[in-house]
Amino acid sequence: MIDRRIRELSDDTALRIVNAIGEAHQDAVPDGVGSAELARVLSEAVDTTDVPAPSDGEAASAALQLLAEDHRFAGAVESMASGPQTKALGFGVVEGAFLISGLLLALQTHFEFVRDKDGRWSVKLVKKPTSDTLLKPLIKKLTDLLGV
Repeated sequence: MIDRRIRELSDDTALRIVNAIGEAHQDAVPDGVGSAELARVLSEAVDTTDVPAPSDGEAASAALQLLAEDHRFAGAVESMASGPQTKALGFGVVEGAFLISGLLLALQTHFEFVRDKDGRWSVKLVKKPTSDTLLKPLIKKLTDLLGV
């Protein structure tokens, strides 16, 4: 049921929800240079060369589908996806940072991010997805957003 609801969301609404989740949990993901390094490592771990970069709305929708599968985020995704429409965000620098946080949170539902003592990131797949159709576009979007 929630998968269908997520697919029916407008791009603006999907972005609003991912931005809200990203903002609320931004301390759970690396920022700035750490995000870019992590995106690079993810793109090396998962081949995205055959995947076109999704729009911001498509990436947000895919992120919501992954987040809805995780018990930590399922309730928030469902309530925001089913709730009343709020004011749309003007997509700017701050919202872009929250989108990046939201995408990283979604990817953490399948990958473990580990930083070694020298500060280098590595990723480990902890939950095999039923398909790569959601993961690859998210990684592609993340690398595009971060200029990796």
